[in-house]
Order: sequence, then structure tokens, then C-alpha cells
Amino acid sequence: MVMERPVVETVAIQELTAERILALIASTELDAESKARLAAIAEAAKASDEASLALASRQERRDGITADQERIRENIGAAPEGSDLARLYAQKMLDQERALEQLDKDIVDARAKYEEARRVLGDRVRAF
Repeated sequence: MVMERPVVETVAIQELTAERILALIASTELDAESKARLAAIAEAAKASDEASLALASRQERRDGITADQERIRENIGAAPEGSDLARLYAQKMLDQERALEQLDKDIVDARAKYEEARRVLGDRVRAF
């Protein structure tokens, strides 16, 4: 007597990383047409993954600068008023503010690229 129990696995493709989709493509259970269609989705997922990492990196840098500014504020308060050290800290704070302005612009751009990549991925998944 032979007993078989079919196993059905449902995967939400849009939530997978490009790496995981490529692993699905490498499996032997899929036909060539499905693999070709998944390849287009994997390409879009890779772009989404990269855009997500770029956005996270910029946000992390912004958080780092913001945290460092707290230290600088404390140091400015401890430095003698009008001293070279106070001017150095004030200049560093100014430089960081400029960097934050640029990072804010970069974050807006990175977020737009991420949202576009997610839209493309969603379109390709729906077309699957």
C-alpha cells in the first residue's frame, strides 16, 4: 500500500527577496515558463532590495549625525565661551547641519526610488 499526501505551499512572491526568488527559480518543480516569469520578478525584487538598503543606509547616517550632535552640544556647553574649542565645536555643528540638509534631500530621493521599485515589483507580480 502506498499513501501519498500532496503538499501545497503558498508563497507571497512580492514579499520575498530577490535571493529567495532566485532559489525558487533554481528548484526543479517549476516549468520553464514560470521560471522565466519569475526571473523578471527577481530583477524587480533585486531593485527593490537595493533601494531599500540605500534608504536604510541614509536614514542610519542621519540618525548617527543626530546622535553625535547631542555630544557636540554638551561639549559646546563645557568649552569656554569664545575659545578655539568652542569655535571648533560650533563649526562641526554647522557642518553636520549642512550634511543633514543634504541627507534629508537624499532620503526623499531614496524613498521615491524605493516606492517606484516596489510599484514595479507589484506590477510584475500581478502580471505573473
